[in-house]
Order: sequence, then structure tokens, then C-alpha cells
Amino acid sequence: MLETDEKILTAFCSIGCNLLFNRYAMENVVLGNTKPGEKIPYGQYLHALGLQKCERFLLRAAIRGDVIDEEERIAIKPTEEYCRLFYVEQVKRIFARAPKCRTNDEDLLKYKYGLGEYLEELYSLFLEVLSVEPRENSADLFTAISERQSCIESNTACTCFLFALKIKKLRHGSRIDRYIHSIPFPNDYVRRLFQVRKGHYILTNADTDSLDYKLALLSCFTFYTAENQAAFMQKLKAWESKR
Repeated sequence: MLETDEKILTAFCSIGCNLLFNRYAMENVVLGNTKPGEKIPYGQYLHALGLQKCERFLLRAAIRGDVIDEEERIAIKPTEEYCRLFYVEQVKRIFARAPKCRTNDEDLLKYKYGLGEYLEELYSLFLEVLSVEPRENSADLFTAISERQSCIESNTACTCFLFALKIKKLRHGSRIDRYIHSIPFPNDYVRRLFQVRKGHYILTNADTDSLDYKLALLSCFTFYTAENQAAFMQKLKAWESKR
């Protein structure tokens, strides 16, 4: 490989590594796997993110960012601040096409028609879910991890359905084949919102203020690793079981 090509590849890989490392560090703080001020395990992060083969093209100093400081420690900020950043990132992805007011607000976008207020209320539920410590169950964890790929494949389609339910106000009893047919493996929370009748998918819960809809929204939050995705789903189940 030419030296120039290697430098270009190193630059691109390092930029990508910065994004991946900092995002992964943030979700680890959110899930309680690490705390602000703690040093990140660089080798473990490489392995978890599948970057081992790219290591020779990575500038280790390039991982410094909004979450990881120059000493490879989690930047010292309140944990709740990381939770907020993660939450805002997720809801902006799900409601990217929702009507918004013009604003320079760097936090939650000022959505129209009450959506902003709705998402603020949902944030409180998100924090409650995060506070739960589920009992360790290796069988459940293995199942959740094995379903990770299915979750990735279904995520975009699920969010399209949940977006339409909230923004387009789909009616109870309406046929929703166009949304559900595109979801390879809807998770348990999404499945609660519809039934199959005479070969068609029928919306049986159009109430977006219902707990089932809110849990379905949270279940579509995405994490970079199977273990973290599984850990969050376990928290959802544990929170619901303790109600």
C-alpha cells in the first residue's frame, strides 16, 4: 500500500473510530457499565466494536471526543447528562420527519402539536427503566443477544410504524399490513399493538398515551453491541415486572 493511501485510510478509520468509541462509551455510562472518570478498556472496546482488524490504521489519540477525554477516561459530567444526550439522539432518529418549530435548541427539538411535551414525559419513564437492576439470567441474556441481528433488521421498519401511529394517528381497527409486512421480527412490545385477523394485521391499540406504546418506543432504542442491546431489553422487562 502506498504511504499516501495508508495516511488517507488512517484518517478515515480514525474519524470513524472516534464516533464509535465515544458513542459506545456513552451507552456504557447510560447502562451503568462504567462511570464518569473511569478509564476505558481500549482493547475491550476494539473487540466489542469489531475493530481489531482496523487497529493498525487507527490513531489512538483520535478517540478523544465529547465522552472520552485525552487520558482515555470518561469525561466527568453528571450521569444524567449522558442519559439525556443518548435519549435525545434516539428520539431524534425515530421522529426525524416530525413537524418542528424553528429553534436553535441543542437539546430536544421543539416538535409541534404536543410531541415535544410528550417526549419530555417519556424521558422520565426512560430514566425509571434505567434505574432498574434486573436479576442476572444467563438464558435470557443469551436469547436477547442472539436476537440482536433480528432487532437491527427490524428497527427501521418498527420505528416507521410507531412514527405513523403517533404522527399520522392511525385508527384503532385499521389494517396496518403495509407497516408490519416490512418488519422481519417485531419484538414483544411492538407485537402488543396489533393482532392478526383473517390474514391481515389489525391495529388493536392506537392509544399512544398507553404504556404499551411507550414501551414499544423505548424498545426501538438502538445500542452498538448485542450485550448492551440485551441489557436494555432486560431492564425494560424488569421494570414492567416490578410495576
